Amino acid sequence: MPSKTPKFDAALDAILENLKPHTRKCKQCAGDFEIFKEDIEFYHKLHVPPPQNCPDCRKQQRLAFSNNTIFYVRSCDVSGHKERLISLFPTGINWKVYDNHYWWSEDWDPMSFGSNYDLGKSFFNQFHVFNRKLPLTQSNRDPKSIGSEYTAYGVELKDCYYVFGGTRSENILYGNWPIFARDSIDVLIAFQSELCYEIVSSFGNYNCNFIYFSDNCLDSLFLYDCKNCTHCFGGVNLRNKQYYFFNEPYTKEEYEKKMSEINLGSRKEFLCWYKKYFDFLNDKIKRATRNEKTVNSIGTFLRNSKNCFMCFWAEGENLRYVDYATALKDSMDTSIAGGNMQTQNELLYQSSYSGTYNIKCSSLVRSSHDVEYSMNCINLENCFGCVGLRNKKYCIFNKQYMEEEYWKTLDEIKSKMLADGEYGEFFPISMSPYPYNASLAQFEFPLTKEGVEKIGGYWAESVVSLEGIDPKNILKGDQIPDDIKNVGDDILDKVFICEVTGKPFRIIKQELEFYRRKNLPLPTKHPYQRIMERWAMKEPFKLWKYPCSNCGQEMHTSYNPAKKLKVYCESCYLKEVI
Repeated sequence: MPSKTPKFDAALDAILENLKPHTRKCKQCAGDFEIFKEDIEFYHKLHVPPPQNCPDCRKQQRLAFSNNTIFYVRSCDVSGHKERLISLFPTGINWKVYDNHYWWSEDWDPMSFGSNYDLGKSFFNQFHVFNRKLPLTQSNRDPKSIGSEYTAYGVELKDCYYVFGGTRSENILYGNWPIFARDSIDVLIAFQSELCYEIVSSFGNYNCNFIYFSDNCLDSLFLYDCKNCTHCFGGVNLRNKQYYFFNEPYTKEEYEKKMSEINLGSRKEFLCWYKKYFDFLNDKIKRATRNEKTVNSIGTFLRNSKNCFMCFWAEGENLRYVDYATALKDSMDTSIAGGNMQTQNELLYQSSYSGTYNIKCSSLVRSSHDVEYSMNCINLENCFGCVGLRNKKYCIFNKQYMEEEYWKTLDEIKSKMLADGEYGEFFPISMSPYPYNASLAQFEFPLTKEGVEKIGGYWAESVVSLEGIDPKNILKGDQIPDDIKNVGDDILDKVFICEVTGKPFRIIKQELEFYRRKNLPLPTKHPYQRIMERWAMKEPFKLWKYPCSNCGQEMHTSYNPAKKLKVYCESCYLKEVI
Protein backbone atom coordinates (compact mmCIF):
# COMPACT_ATOMS: atom_id res chain seq x y z
CA MET A 1 0.00 0.00 0.00
CA PRO A 2 1.60 3.32 -1.05
CA SER A 3 2.42 5.82 1.68
CA LYS A 4 -0.02 8.69 2.18
CA THR A 5 2.80 10.86 3.59
CA PRO A 6 5.75 9.81 1.40
CA LYS A 7 8.13 12.71 2.17
CA PHE A 8 7.67 12.35 5.90
CA ASP A 9 8.00 8.57 5.81
CA ALA A 10 11.20 8.73 3.78
CA ALA A 11 12.75 11.29 6.14
CA LEU A 12 11.76 9.31 9.24
CA ASP A 13 12.96 6.03 7.76
CA ALA A 14 16.35 7.64 7.18
CA ILE A 15 16.51 8.56 10.89
CA LEU A 16 15.45 5.12 12.10
CA GLU A 17 17.35 3.03 9.57
CA ASN A 18 20.71 2.99 11.36
CA LEU A 19 19.53 3.89 14.85
CA LYS A 20 21.39 1.86 17.48
CA PRO A 21 21.16 1.73 21.29
CA HIS A 22 22.97 4.72 22.74
CA THR A 23 23.06 7.30 25.53
CA ARG A 24 21.43 10.71 25.05
CA LYS A 25 21.39 13.94 27.00
CA CYS A 26 17.94 15.17 28.00
CA LYS A 27 17.06 18.49 26.42
CA GLN A 28 15.09 19.56 29.52
CA CYS A 29 17.09 18.39 32.55
CA ALA A 30 20.47 17.79 30.82
CA GLY A 31 20.73 14.34 32.42
CA ASP A 32 21.83 11.24 30.51
CA PHE A 33 19.30 8.60 29.48
CA GLU A 34 19.43 5.38 27.50
CA ILE A 35 17.83 4.52 24.20
CA PHE A 36 17.43 0.74 24.38
CA LYS A 37 17.06 -1.79 21.57
CA GLU A 38 13.45 -2.39 22.63
CA ASP A 39 12.78 1.37 22.49
CA ILE A 40 13.99 1.46 18.90
CA GLU A 41 11.70 -1.43 18.01
CA PHE A 42 8.79 0.67 19.34
CA TYR A 43 9.88 3.73 17.34
CA HIS A 44 9.63 1.61 14.20
CA LYS A 45 6.24 0.21 15.22
CA LEU A 46 4.80 3.60 16.21
CA HIS A 47 6.57 5.42 13.37
CA VAL A 48 8.13 8.15 15.48
CA PRO A 49 11.69 9.47 15.95
CA PRO A 50 13.57 8.91 19.23
CA PRO A 51 12.64 11.45 21.94
CA GLN A 52 14.75 14.41 22.98
CA ASN A 53 13.81 14.22 26.67
CA CYS A 54 14.43 11.51 29.26
CA PRO A 55 11.57 9.26 30.48
CA ASP A 56 11.06 11.31 33.67
CA CYS A 57 10.82 14.64 31.86
CA ARG A 58 8.50 13.13 29.27
CA LYS A 59 6.27 11.85 32.06
CA GLN A 60 6.35 15.20 33.85
CA GLN A 61 5.11 16.93 30.70
CA ARG A 62 2.22 14.50 30.26
CA LEU A 63 1.14 14.59 33.90
CA ALA A 64 1.10 18.39 33.89
CA PHE A 65 -1.87 18.22 31.48
CA SER A 66 -4.41 17.22 34.13
CA ASN A 67 -5.91 18.50 37.34
CA ASN A 68 -6.67 15.68 39.75
CA THR A 69 -6.85 17.45 43.10
CA ILE A 70 -8.44 20.91 43.13
CA PHE A 71 -11.74 22.43 42.05
CA TYR A 72 -11.92 26.21 41.69
CA VAL A 73 -14.89 28.56 41.73
CA ARG A 74 -15.05 30.85 38.72
CA SER A 75 -17.47 32.51 36.29
CA CYS A 76 -18.74 30.99 33.06
CA ASP A 77 -17.42 32.86 30.01
CA VAL A 78 -20.37 32.17 27.73
CA SER A 79 -21.95 35.46 26.70
CA GLY A 80 -25.03 36.14 28.82
CA HIS A 81 -24.23 33.45 31.39
CA LYS A 82 -23.90 34.66 34.95
CA GLU A 83 -23.60 31.38 36.82
CA ARG A 84 -20.62 30.49 38.99
CA LEU A 85 -18.87 27.26 38.08
CA ILE A 86 -17.01 24.55 39.91
CA SER A 87 -14.11 24.19 37.52
CA LEU A 88 -10.67 22.69 36.99
CA PHE A 89 -9.46 26.15 35.99
CA PRO A 90 -9.01 29.13 38.30
CA THR A 91 -10.06 32.69 37.57
CA GLY A 92 -7.46 34.82 35.84
CA ILE A 93 -5.91 32.34 33.39
CA ASN A 94 -6.85 34.47 30.35
CA TRP A 95 -8.62 31.56 28.72
CA LYS A 96 -12.36 31.21 28.15
CA VAL A 97 -14.11 28.49 30.16
CA TYR A 98 -17.60 27.27 29.19
CA ASP A 99 -19.96 25.36 31.43
CA ASN A 100 -20.14 21.66 30.58
CA HIS A 101 -23.69 21.75 29.25
CA TYR A 102 -22.98 24.58 26.83
CA TRP A 103 -19.62 23.19 25.75
CA TRP A 104 -21.23 19.89 24.71
CA SER A 105 -24.19 21.60 23.03
CA GLU A 106 -24.66 22.60 19.39
CA ASP A 107 -24.83 26.27 20.40
CA TRP A 108 -21.22 26.85 19.43
CA ASP A 109 -19.10 25.37 16.65
CA PRO A 110 -15.43 24.46 17.22
CA MET A 111 -15.01 24.44 13.41
CA SER A 112 -15.67 28.19 13.36
CA PHE A 113 -12.19 28.62 14.87
CA GLY A 114 -10.54 26.84 11.93
CA SER A 115 -7.18 28.27 10.88
CA ASN A 116 -4.76 27.85 8.02
CA TYR A 117 -1.42 26.27 8.83
CA ASP A 118 1.69 28.34 8.08
CA LEU A 119 4.61 26.13 7.03
CA GLY A 120 6.98 29.02 7.64
CA LYS A 121 6.35 28.98 11.39
CA SER A 122 7.02 26.58 14.26
CA PHE A 123 4.20 24.10 14.91
CA PHE A 124 4.25 24.57 18.68
CA ASN A 125 4.18 28.38 18.39
CA GLN A 126 1.22 28.22 16.00
CA PHE A 127 -0.64 25.63 18.04
CA HIS A 128 -0.17 27.62 21.25
CA VAL A 129 -1.88 30.66 19.68
CA PHE A 130 -4.60 28.56 18.06
CA ASN A 131 -5.32 26.51 21.18
CA ARG A 132 -5.82 29.62 23.31
CA LYS A 133 -8.68 30.72 21.05
CA LEU A 134 -10.75 27.63 21.83
CA PRO A 135 -12.77 27.55 25.06
CA LEU A 136 -12.06 25.04 27.80
CA THR A 137 -14.82 22.89 29.22
CA GLN A 138 -15.55 23.47 32.88
CA SER A 139 -14.42 20.08 34.20
CA ASN A 140 -14.07 17.59 31.32
CA ARG A 141 -16.96 15.64 32.79
CA ASP A 142 -18.49 12.76 30.85
CA PRO A 143 -21.96 13.80 29.57
CA LYS A 144 -23.14 10.29 30.46
CA SER A 145 -22.43 10.87 34.16
CA ILE A 146 -25.54 11.43 36.29
CA GLY A 147 -25.86 13.55 39.42
CA SER A 148 -22.11 14.10 39.48
CA GLU A 149 -21.66 17.81 38.84
CA TYR A 150 -18.69 18.02 41.19
CA THR A 151 -16.53 15.53 39.25
CA ALA A 152 -13.95 15.56 36.46
CA TYR A 153 -12.86 13.14 33.73
CA GLY A 154 -14.82 10.12 35.02
CA VAL A 155 -16.72 7.77 32.72
CA GLU A 156 -20.42 7.10 33.47
CA LEU A 157 -20.34 8.11 37.13
CA LYS A 158 -23.53 8.30 39.16
CA ASP A 159 -24.13 10.44 42.25
CA CYS A 160 -20.43 11.05 42.85
CA TYR A 161 -18.98 14.13 44.53
CA TYR A 162 -15.47 15.63 44.47
CA VAL A 163 -14.16 12.75 42.33
CA PHE A 164 -11.45 12.86 39.68
CA GLY A 165 -11.45 10.12 37.05
CA GLY A 166 -13.08 6.74 37.57
CA THR A 167 -15.28 4.35 35.65
CA ARG A 168 -18.92 3.34 36.19
CA SER A 169 -18.92 4.03 39.91
CA GLU A 170 -21.77 5.15 42.13
CA ASN A 171 -22.07 7.13 45.37
CA ILE A 172 -18.36 7.86 45.70
CA LEU A 173 -17.30 10.93 47.66
CA TYR A 174 -13.81 12.43 47.57
CA GLY A 175 -11.53 10.31 45.48
CA ASN A 176 -9.44 9.51 42.45
CA TRP A 177 -10.22 6.70 40.03
CA PRO A 178 -12.94 4.59 41.61
CA ILE A 179 -13.43 1.78 39.10
CA PHE A 180 -16.70 -0.18 39.26
CA ALA A 181 -16.91 0.91 42.91
CA ARG A 182 -19.80 2.18 45.01
CA ASP A 183 -20.84 3.65 48.36
CA SER A 184 -17.34 4.65 49.47
CA ILE A 185 -15.47 7.74 50.64
CA ASP A 186 -11.84 8.85 50.34
CA VAL A 187 -10.52 6.46 47.72
CA LEU A 188 -7.46 6.36 45.49
CA ILE A 189 -7.72 3.72 42.76
CA ALA A 190 -10.38 1.40 44.18
CA PHE A 191 -11.44 -1.47 41.94
CA GLN A 192 -14.81 -3.14 42.52
CA SER A 193 -15.00 -2.06 46.15
CA GLU A 194 -18.10 -1.28 48.14
CA LEU A 195 -18.88 0.37 51.47
CA CYS A 196 -15.25 1.30 52.15
CA TYR A 197 -13.58 4.28 53.75
CA GLU A 198 -10.03 5.35 52.88
CA ILE A 199 -8.80 2.85 50.37
CA VAL A 200 -5.57 3.06 48.36
CA SER A 201 -4.85 0.94 45.28
CA SER A 202 -6.97 -2.03 46.32
CA PHE A 203 -9.30 -4.47 44.59
CA GLY A 204 -12.53 -6.23 45.51
CA ASN A 205 -13.04 -5.11 49.13
CA TYR A 206 -16.34 -4.89 51.00
CA ASN A 207 -17.13 -3.02 54.21
CA CYS A 208 -13.50 -2.17 55.00
CA ASN A 209 -11.83 0.94 56.39
CA PHE A 210 -8.22 2.10 55.98
CA ILE A 211 -7.22 -0.46 53.39
CA TYR A 212 -3.90 -0.06 51.59
CA PHE A 213 -2.72 -2.21 48.67
CA SER A 214 -5.01 -5.04 49.81
CA ASP A 215 -7.41 -7.18 47.81
CA ASN A 216 -10.60 -9.17 48.35
CA CYS A 217 -11.02 -8.38 52.04
CA LEU A 218 -14.23 -8.25 54.04
CA ASP A 219 -15.32 -6.53 57.26
CA SER A 220 -11.76 -5.46 58.13
CA LEU A 221 -9.87 -2.37 59.25
CA PHE A 222 -6.28 -1.18 58.93
CA LEU A 223 -4.82 -3.60 56.39
CA TYR A 224 -1.62 -3.21 54.39
CA ASP A 225 -0.68 -5.61 51.59
CA CYS A 226 -3.22 -8.22 52.67
CA LYS A 227 -5.25 -10.65 50.54
CA ASN A 228 -8.49 -12.52 51.19
CA CYS A 229 -8.86 -11.51 54.82
CA THR A 230 -12.10 -11.39 56.78
CA HIS A 231 -12.69 -9.81 60.19
CA CYS A 232 -9.12 -8.60 60.62
CA PHE A 233 -7.85 -5.47 62.36
CA GLY A 234 -4.32 -4.09 62.04
CA GLY A 235 -3.00 -6.60 59.51
CA VAL A 236 0.23 -6.45 57.53
CA ASN A 237 1.22 -9.01 54.87
CA LEU A 238 -1.64 -11.37 55.75
CA ARG A 239 -3.02 -14.01 53.40
CA ASN A 240 -6.35 -15.83 53.74
CA LYS A 241 -6.80 -14.97 57.41
CA GLN A 242 -9.83 -14.58 59.62
CA TYR A 243 -10.11 -13.00 63.08
CA TYR A 244 -6.58 -11.59 63.26
CA PHE A 245 -5.71 -8.61 65.43
CA PHE A 246 -2.36 -6.95 64.73
CA ASN A 247 -1.20 -10.14 62.97
CA GLU A 248 -2.13 -12.37 65.93
CA PRO A 249 -4.85 -15.05 65.61
CA TYR A 250 -7.94 -14.75 67.82
CA THR A 251 -10.98 -16.95 68.21
CA LYS A 252 -14.20 -15.50 66.84
CA GLU A 253 -15.39 -14.76 70.36
CA GLU A 254 -12.10 -13.14 71.40
CA TYR A 255 -12.01 -11.00 68.28
CA GLU A 256 -15.61 -9.82 68.65
CA LYS A 257 -15.05 -8.98 72.30
CA LYS A 258 -11.92 -7.01 71.41
CA MET A 259 -13.74 -5.10 68.70
CA SER A 260 -16.65 -4.30 71.02
CA GLU A 261 -14.16 -2.48 73.26
CA ILE A 262 -12.94 -0.22 70.46
CA ASN A 263 -14.85 2.91 69.49
CA LEU A 264 -13.39 4.35 66.31
CA GLY A 265 -16.31 6.77 66.22
CA SER A 266 -14.38 8.81 68.75
CA ARG A 267 -11.70 10.82 67.00
CA LYS A 268 -9.48 10.76 70.06
CA GLU A 269 -9.59 6.98 70.25
CA PHE A 270 -9.33 6.59 66.49
CA LEU A 271 -6.12 8.65 66.37
CA CYS A 272 -4.58 6.44 69.05
CA TRP A 273 -5.28 3.30 67.02
CA TYR A 274 -4.18 5.01 63.81
CA LYS A 275 -0.79 5.87 65.32
CA LYS A 276 -0.42 2.43 66.86
CA TYR A 277 -1.10 0.77 63.54
CA PHE A 278 1.39 2.81 61.55
CA ASP A 279 4.05 2.34 64.22
CA PHE A 280 3.36 -1.40 63.88
CA LEU A 281 3.56 -1.19 60.09
CA ASN A 282 6.83 0.73 59.87
CA ASP A 283 9.17 -2.09 60.87
CA LYS A 284 7.48 -4.80 58.79
CA ILE A 285 9.07 -6.14 55.62
CA LYS A 286 8.14 -4.43 52.37
CA ARG A 287 7.45 -6.05 49.02
CA ALA A 288 9.87 -4.80 46.37
CA THR A 289 7.13 -4.22 43.80
CA ARG A 290 3.38 -4.77 43.98
CA ASN A 291 2.62 -6.68 40.81
CA GLU A 292 -0.17 -9.22 40.32
CA LYS A 293 -0.38 -11.73 37.47
CA THR A 294 2.41 -10.20 35.40
CA VAL A 295 4.79 -11.78 32.89
CA ASN A 296 8.17 -10.42 31.81
CA SER A 297 7.47 -6.99 33.26
CA ILE A 298 9.39 -4.33 35.20
CA GLY A 299 7.42 -1.78 37.17
CA THR A 300 5.09 -1.67 40.12
CA PHE A 301 1.33 -1.72 40.69
CA LEU A 302 1.03 -3.82 37.53
CA ARG A 303 -1.93 -6.16 37.15
CA ASN A 304 -2.71 -8.68 34.41
CA SER A 305 0.22 -7.38 32.38
CA LYS A 306 2.73 -8.84 29.96
CA ASN A 307 5.94 -7.46 28.47
CA CYS A 308 5.86 -4.11 30.26
CA PHE A 309 8.92 -1.97 30.99
CA MET A 310 9.10 0.85 33.51
CA CYS A 311 5.35 0.96 33.89
CA PHE A 312 3.38 2.01 36.96
CA TRP A 313 -0.24 1.44 37.94
CA ALA A 314 -0.98 -0.18 34.60
CA GLU A 315 -2.73 -3.13 33.03
CA GLY A 316 -1.87 -4.18 29.50
CA GLU A 317 0.54 -5.81 27.09
CA ASN A 318 3.68 -4.61 25.32
CA LEU A 319 4.00 -1.27 27.12
CA ARG A 320 6.98 0.98 27.82
CA TYR A 321 7.08 4.02 30.12
CA VAL A 322 3.33 3.90 30.80
CA ASP A 323 1.46 4.90 33.95
CA TYR A 324 -2.19 5.06 35.10
CA ALA A 325 -3.52 2.91 32.27
CA THR A 326 -5.91 0.01 31.71
CA ALA A 327 -6.90 -2.01 28.63
CA LEU A 328 -3.79 -0.80 26.80
CA LYS A 329 -1.62 -2.56 24.25
CA ASP A 330 1.46 -1.80 22.14
CA SER A 331 1.93 1.69 23.54
CA MET A 332 4.72 3.86 24.84
CA ASP A 333 5.08 7.05 26.88
CA THR A 334 1.42 7.19 27.79
CA SER A 335 -0.27 8.45 30.95
CA ILE A 336 -3.89 7.98 32.05
CA ALA A 337 -5.44 5.81 29.36
CA GLY A 338 -8.27 3.33 29.14
CA GLY A 339 -10.94 4.95 31.29
CA ASN A 340 -13.70 3.18 29.36
CA MET A 341 -12.19 -0.29 30.02
CA GLN A 342 -14.64 -1.74 27.52
CA THR A 343 -12.43 -0.74 24.59
CA GLN A 344 -8.94 -1.99 23.83
CA ASN A 345 -6.57 0.94 23.38
CA GLU A 346 -3.63 0.43 21.03
CA LEU A 347 -0.70 2.32 19.57
CA LEU A 348 -0.78 5.30 21.90
CA TYR A 349 2.36 7.42 22.09
CA GLN A 350 3.27 10.53 24.06
CA SER A 351 -0.34 11.08 25.10
CA SER A 352 -2.34 11.73 28.25
CA TYR A 353 -6.02 11.09 29.04
CA SER A 354 -6.45 9.74 25.51
CA GLY A 355 -7.53 6.50 23.97
CA THR A 356 -8.60 4.08 21.30
CA TYR A 357 -6.17 3.62 18.36
CA ASN A 358 -3.03 5.31 17.02
CA ILE A 359 -3.17 8.51 19.09
CA LYS A 360 0.09 10.45 19.21
CA CYS A 361 1.23 13.49 21.14
CA SER A 362 -2.29 14.40 22.27
CA SER A 363 -4.20 15.22 25.44
CA LEU A 364 -7.83 14.35 26.18
CA VAL A 365 -8.52 12.78 22.79
CA ARG A 366 -11.02 9.96 23.35
CA SER A 367 -12.68 7.28 21.22
CA SER A 368 -10.64 8.31 18.21
CA HIS A 369 -8.13 6.87 15.79
CA ASP A 370 -5.23 8.19 13.74
CA VAL A 371 -5.09 11.53 15.54
CA GLU A 372 -2.00 13.59 16.35
CA TYR A 373 -1.23 16.75 18.30
CA SER A 374 -4.81 17.41 19.34
CA MET A 375 -6.58 18.34 22.58
CA ASN A 376 -9.99 17.81 24.13
CA CYS A 377 -11.59 15.99 21.21
CA ILE A 378 -13.83 12.94 20.86
CA ASN A 379 -14.67 10.52 18.04
CA LEU A 380 -12.16 11.84 15.51
CA GLU A 381 -10.60 10.05 12.55
CA ASN A 382 -7.49 11.24 10.72
CA CYS A 383 -7.13 14.66 12.31
CA PHE A 384 -4.08 16.73 13.19
CA GLY A 385 -3.61 19.73 15.49
CA CYS A 386 -7.30 20.01 16.42
CA VAL A 387 -8.98 21.31 19.58
CA GLY A 388 -12.50 20.71 20.88
CA LEU A 389 -13.75 18.79 17.84
CA ARG A 390 -16.37 16.05 17.88
CA ASN A 391 -17.25 13.51 15.20
CA LYS A 392 -14.91 14.85 12.50
CA LYS A 393 -12.29 13.55 10.11
CA TYR A 394 -9.67 15.04 7.80
CA CYS A 395 -9.26 18.24 9.79
CA ILE A 396 -6.12 20.29 10.51
CA PHE A 397 -6.32 23.15 13.01
CA ASN A 398 -10.13 22.67 13.00
CA LYS A 399 -10.29 23.29 9.26
CA GLN A 400 -11.99 20.75 7.02
CA TYR A 401 -10.01 19.24 4.13
CA MET A 402 -10.86 16.87 1.31
CA GLU A 403 -9.13 13.53 1.86
CA GLU A 404 -6.46 13.94 -0.82
CA GLU A 405 -5.71 17.52 0.22
CA TYR A 406 -5.53 16.46 3.87
CA TRP A 407 -2.79 13.88 3.26
CA LYS A 408 -0.79 16.23 1.04
CA THR A 409 -0.91 19.02 3.64
CA LEU A 410 -0.18 16.64 6.49
CA ASP A 411 2.89 15.31 4.68
CA GLU A 412 4.26 18.83 4.39
CA ILE A 413 3.51 19.70 8.03
CA LYS A 414 5.01 16.55 9.51
CA SER A 415 8.08 16.72 7.26
CA LYS A 416 8.73 20.30 8.40
CA MET A 417 8.15 19.37 12.06
CA LEU A 418 10.55 16.45 11.77
CA ALA A 419 13.23 18.66 10.22
CA ASP A 420 12.70 21.25 12.99
CA GLY A 421 13.00 18.63 15.75
CA GLU A 422 9.38 19.10 16.84
CA TYR A 423 7.69 15.95 15.60
CA GLY A 424 7.36 13.25 18.25
CA GLU A 425 7.67 15.67 21.16
CA PHE A 426 4.77 16.25 23.56
CA PHE A 427 3.36 19.70 24.27
CA PRO A 428 5.60 21.80 26.55
CA ILE A 429 4.37 22.39 30.10
CA SER A 430 3.90 26.09 29.26
CA MET A 431 0.92 25.07 27.08
CA SER A 432 -0.99 23.30 29.86
CA PRO A 433 -4.15 25.13 30.98
CA TYR A 434 -3.96 23.44 34.40
CA PRO A 435 -2.13 24.76 37.47
CA TYR A 436 0.98 22.63 37.98
CA ASN A 437 0.35 22.36 41.73
CA ALA A 438 -3.08 20.79 41.04
CA SER A 439 -1.70 18.29 38.52
CA LEU A 440 -0.37 14.77 38.85
CA ALA A 441 3.03 16.16 37.92
CA GLN A 442 3.22 17.82 41.35
CA PHE A 443 2.89 14.41 43.04
CA GLU A 444 5.64 12.77 41.02
CA PHE A 445 7.86 15.80 40.42
CA PRO A 446 7.13 18.26 43.26
CA LEU A 447 8.25 21.83 42.69
CA THR A 448 7.95 25.18 44.43
CA LYS A 449 6.01 27.99 42.82
CA GLU A 450 9.28 29.47 41.62
CA GLY A 451 10.37 26.12 40.19
CA VAL A 452 7.09 25.75 38.32
CA GLU A 453 7.34 29.20 36.79
CA LYS A 454 10.94 28.45 35.75
CA ILE A 455 9.79 25.57 33.52
CA GLY A 456 6.92 27.59 32.06
CA GLY A 457 4.05 26.30 34.19
CA TYR A 458 1.80 28.29 36.47
CA TRP A 459 0.73 28.03 40.10
CA ALA A 460 -2.74 28.74 41.49
CA GLU A 461 -4.30 28.54 44.92
CA SER A 462 -7.96 28.37 45.84
CA VAL A 463 -9.19 31.64 47.31
CA VAL A 464 -9.94 31.17 51.01
CA SER A 465 -12.67 33.42 52.34
CA LEU A 466 -14.96 33.26 55.35
CA GLU A 467 -16.73 36.47 54.42
CA GLY A 468 -20.44 36.34 55.09
CA ILE A 469 -20.24 33.28 57.34
CA ASP A 470 -21.55 33.67 60.88
CA PRO A 471 -18.54 33.13 63.20
CA LYS A 472 -20.81 30.92 65.35
CA ASN A 473 -20.95 28.46 62.46
CA ILE A 474 -17.17 28.18 62.08
CA LEU A 475 -15.57 25.21 63.85
CA LYS A 476 -11.87 24.70 64.44
CA GLY A 477 -9.94 21.78 65.90
CA ASP A 478 -11.46 20.56 69.15
CA GLN A 479 -14.66 22.52 68.45
CA ILE A 480 -15.58 19.75 66.02
CA PRO A 481 -17.48 17.04 67.95
CA ASP A 482 -15.23 14.16 68.97
CA ASP A 483 -17.71 11.29 68.72
CA ILE A 484 -19.96 10.72 65.72
CA LYS A 485 -22.70 9.62 68.12
CA ASN A 486 -22.89 13.17 69.40
CA VAL A 487 -23.24 14.80 65.97
CA GLY A 488 -26.63 16.23 65.01
CA ASP A 489 -27.89 17.25 61.59
CA ASP A 490 -27.11 20.88 62.40
CA ILE A 491 -23.46 20.06 61.64
CA LEU A 492 -24.39 20.42 57.96
CA ASP A 493 -24.70 24.16 58.53
CA LYS A 494 -21.21 24.45 59.99
CA VAL A 495 -17.96 25.38 58.29
CA PHE A 496 -14.90 23.41 59.36
CA ILE A 497 -11.38 24.86 59.21
CA CYS A 498 -8.79 22.31 58.06
CA GLU A 499 -6.30 21.64 60.83
CA VAL A 500 -3.44 21.43 58.27
CA THR A 501 -4.16 23.95 55.52
CA GLY A 502 -6.56 26.36 57.23
CA LYS A 503 -8.96 26.00 54.29
CA PRO A 504 -12.70 25.95 55.03
CA PHE A 505 -14.85 22.96 54.08
CA ARG A 506 -18.26 21.52 54.84
CA ILE A 507 -19.78 18.13 55.54
CA ILE A 508 -22.51 17.12 53.10
CA LYS A 509 -25.57 15.05 54.00
CA GLN A 510 -24.49 11.79 52.24
CA GLU A 511 -21.14 12.05 53.95
CA LEU A 512 -22.64 12.46 57.42
CA GLU A 513 -24.92 9.47 56.89
CA PHE A 514 -21.92 7.39 55.84
CA TYR A 515 -19.89 8.29 58.93
CA ARG A 516 -22.82 7.41 61.14
CA ARG A 517 -23.34 4.08 59.37
CA LYS A 518 -19.65 3.21 59.64
CA ASN A 519 -19.14 4.70 63.10
CA LEU A 520 -16.32 6.97 62.01
CA PRO A 521 -15.48 10.43 63.33
CA LEU A 522 -15.97 13.56 61.27
CA PRO A 523 -12.85 14.59 59.36
CA THR A 524 -10.84 17.57 60.52
CA LYS A 525 -8.90 17.91 57.25
CA HIS A 526 -9.99 19.45 53.96
CA PRO A 527 -10.74 16.95 51.13
CA TYR A 528 -7.71 18.26 49.22
CA GLN A 529 -5.43 17.52 52.16
CA ARG A 530 -6.88 14.03 52.49
CA ILE A 531 -6.22 13.44 48.78
CA MET A 532 -2.63 14.56 49.26
CA GLU A 533 -2.14 12.21 52.19
CA ARG A 534 -3.51 9.24 50.26
CA TRP A 535 -1.10 9.96 47.44
CA ALA A 536 1.73 10.05 49.97
CA MET A 537 0.95 6.42 50.85
CA LYS A 538 2.43 5.19 47.58
CA GLU A 539 6.09 5.18 46.65
CA PRO A 540 7.39 7.31 43.73
CA PHE A 541 6.85 6.06 40.20
CA LYS A 542 10.52 5.25 39.98
CA LEU A 543 12.58 2.09 40.32
CA TRP A 544 15.95 1.56 41.98
CA LYS A 545 18.22 -1.44 41.83
CA TYR A 546 18.60 -2.65 45.38
CA PRO A 547 19.76 -5.89 47.04
CA CYS A 548 17.04 -7.96 48.72
CA SER A 549 17.28 -7.47 52.49
CA ASN A 550 17.01 -11.22 52.95
CA CYS A 551 18.88 -13.06 50.18
CA GLY A 552 20.99 -10.22 48.78
CA GLN A 553 19.87 -10.75 45.19
CA GLU A 554 19.69 -7.53 43.18
CA MET A 555 16.13 -6.49 42.34
CA HIS A 556 14.08 -3.55 41.17
CA THR A 557 12.12 -1.73 43.85
CA SER A 558 10.09 1.45 44.19
CA TYR A 559 11.50 2.00 47.70
CA ASN A 560 14.33 4.50 47.82
CA PRO A 561 17.45 2.73 49.19
CA ALA A 562 18.23 5.89 51.19
CA LYS A 563 15.34 4.98 53.51
CA LYS A 564 17.16 1.76 54.50
CA LEU A 565 13.95 -0.25 54.81
CA LYS A 566 13.63 -4.03 54.95
CA VAL A 567 12.67 -4.72 51.33
CA TYR A 568 12.33 -8.31 50.10
CA CYS A 569 12.38 -9.66 46.58
CA GLU A 570 9.19 -11.39 45.45
CA SER A 571 10.48 -14.88 46.24
CA CYS A 572 11.59 -14.02 49.77
CA TYR A 573 8.50 -11.94 50.42
CA LEU A 574 6.12 -14.75 49.52
CA LYS A 575 7.92 -17.05 51.97
CA GLU A 576 7.37 -14.55 54.78
CA VAL A 577 3.72 -13.59 54.35
CA ILE A 578 1.44 -15.43 56.75
